[in-house]
Amino acid sequence: MVCAPGVCCEDTQCTALGNGTNTCTNGQCSCVGRCLTEFPLPTADAKPSSIVLGPDGNMWFTEANAHKIGRITPAGVITEFPVTTTAQSIGPIVAVGGVLWFAESNSGELGMITTEGVISHVTQMDPTLVQGISADAAGNIWHTGFNNTVVRVVPGGAQTAFTLPTPNAAPKWIAPGPDNTMWALENNASKAARIAADGAITEYPLTDNAGPQAMALGPDGNFWITFGNGLGMGKLTPQGVYSVVNLPFDQSYGAGIVLGDDNALWYGAGIGNSVIRLAVDGTTTVFPVPTPSARLSGFAKGADGSIWFTEEDGNKIGHLSN
Repeated sequence: MVCAPGVCCEDTQCTALGNGTNTCTNGQCSCVGRCLTEFPLPTADAKPSSIVLGPDGNMWFTEANAHKIGRITPAGVITEFPVTTTAQSIGPIVAVGGVLWFAESNSGELGMITTEGVISHVTQMDPTLVQGISADAAGNIWHTGFNNTVVRVVPGGAQTAFTLPTPNAAPKWIAPGPDNTMWALENNASKAARIAADGAITEYPLTDNAGPQAMALGPDGNFWITFGNGLGMGKLTPQGVYSVVNLPFDQSYGAGIVLGDDNALWYGAGIGNSVIRLAVDGTTTVFPVPTPSARLSGFAKGADGSIWFTEEDGNKIGHLSN
């Protein structure tokens, strides 16, 4: 018997992805369990990087090379919005105040896009390469700059730059912490910086030459930190006590991380080309990504608690159902 394209004749013709069970039902493949799906982008070599849940329930992501903002619905429908800018690339994105803010590297501006796709721009105080962007509980935007600064932007108001004590620290990821603090990772200095509400900065050393990439606040109240060179995972308490979590595989280029509804950390092992689920007790579950050398980057949680991620070199958006 010959099967028509997209139609299955038996269960063995349905490829199992993630740890879900794929079966042939009424001539179509269907998946039950935690299933992995990839959605190709319309624009070639777009380099999708950062991804975030938008206020409209869709996932929004940046296309660094294509100079576009992308939107993908829970059903996988993708819409792209071109950004008119002089930026070298479009960087990280964050949702706050009913809109989305994104970085425009070396353009001297931050971008803002509504859920209807209307884009505007705000002049940056630090116009250098922006590697991280986030928001605090008050709705202020925070971003890092390669002028060794962390900048607070009050929407429609003032901008304040805070200079890091360590020269050439190359601040990257930034995220909110407890007690109205913001925390930034220093890529070159291999440190984490705590920025208090009054702007006071305290730095905490991490593993030497680790190249910290991203962090998320875990269910245990500690920061879990990914590195760029395969040195496992770092754990940092809000009081600055640091330890290393050894992992049984090379997880180099761990560029994104997110806390899931299951109280586990989800991130990508760039070298291993897999999505990793890490429980706070150190237990790991590996979900291989079908596209080879996909280079997993941004991670975010969807409205239903499922995990979404970007594939920079695979030029796709990935989704792992819950």
